[in-house]
Amino acid sequence: MMSDSTRTQAISAIASLPVSGVSESAPVRINYYGADVFSTEVMKKYLPKDTAKTLLSTIQDGLPLNADIAADVAHAMKQWALEREPLTTRTGSSP
Repeated sequence: MMSDSTRTQAISAIASLPVSGVSESAPVRINYYGADVFSTEVMKKYLPKDTAKTLLSTIQDGLPLNADIAADVAHAMKQWALEREPLTTRTGSSP
């Protein structure tokens, strides 16, 4: 398993790579989509207040993801997804 410092270093290395040929994205209305979405309300429930604020700014303003919050966001999304899916319906499990 990858340690937190190794993961953080990997995320920082990837985040610092130059991006070419990409234009800034338009702001996204994330609450437009369906019920099974990591929405604004879900973010506020599962993420620390400052992390949720930073992530929402990233999404709404089309900014690059801050590597400092990436692990927290990934963990929150995983927890949210696991809570939404009954154990008996997971991929690879038998009935």
